[in-house]
Amino acid sequence: MQRALGSAPSAAVLGCRRRRYGTSARRAPSAPRASATSPGYVSVLQSLGISRVASPPPTLAKESVEAVVAVPLAERIKTLGVAGTLSYVAVELAFWASALPFAVFGYRAADGVWLSLGDVDDRAKLLGAGAAFISVVRLFVPLRLAAALALAPTVERLLSGGADVAVLKAAVSAAAGSRNGTDRSAEQAEQASASITALVRANPARAPAKADLRGTQWTLLYTDSRGNSAGRLGPWTGVVTQEFAEDGESYANVVRLGGLLELRLEASYEVKSNVLLGVQFESINVSIGGLRVLRKPFDAPNKPRGTWLMLYSDDDTRVLRVPETDNVFVLQRAV
Repeated sequence: MQRALGSAPSAAVLGCRRRRYGTSARRAPSAPRASATSPGYVSVLQSLGISRVASPPPTLAKESVEAVVAVPLAERIKTLGVAGTLSYVAVELAFWASALPFAVFGYRAADGVWLSLGDVDDRAKLLGAGAAFISVVRLFVPLRLAAALALAPTVERLLSGGADVAVLKAAVSAAAGSRNGTDRSAEQAEQASASITALVRANPARAPAKADLRGTQWTLLYTDSRGNSAGRLGPWTGVVTQEFAEDGESYANVVRLGGLLELRLEASYEVKSNVLLGVQFESINVSIGGLRVLRKPFDAPNKPRGTWLMLYSDDDTRVLRVPETDNVFVLQRAV
């Protein structure tokens, strides 16, 4: 559900902040057989929180795999604010404090002499050894990022004096308002953002994207999106939920307006890394008064897809960002 809970994640949940994620919409190739990207579907998708439809991503080349893993680590560290920065600085200082002496004494042991900056030949050797050293230490960048991420919760606890997670959750709930965040003023939205940031920094899960969601249901508490992702249906705001099946592969983003209207976006999901979930939308359903009046599957080649960057996860609360829209979504467990 990014926007609605997916990349096109959803009305039912999920996004993160509006800054870094956007995808482009496509028009339907033909009128009779409406596709997932036709104007008619776009309007319905928007009601589910998907204001734009992303085309399927290209197959990842081998050299892209490292980026898929490394980028989430860097993104996670950025979201941790001061604690993330201090953790990264501490890890870098520790790494270089040990790597440099190791390289110097290792060269001395291998070559049997100390290099002199006053000697032309030694300076040339030093430049060559330095270039080789930099090439080697670059291989450790993912490990250094992972170490900083692992250290961040400890640093945050030290900075916050061991703030109680229950207190942080209560602060988020108090700042969320009563309409999925859509009734918050700019000042109140800033307060909510600060409360969410504090909660994310206290994340107890090392792999929030791998949480067991089978058979669970989640209700949208807050989002900084002010559009359809928040359950907005015209002048009304519906109840947004995310309902996971027992198979561990499928779920539905649902927007309910009273007992009259229900919009259900069925999708599948898979774990991409410790912090990333990939989603693919399969069909859209519209029900009025409990009677389904529309069910349309998305065409195979152009099924909408999205990503959730999981920022926080425990037994009753989840926080995620939808990279395509950069909106944040906070969900509370209902079942």
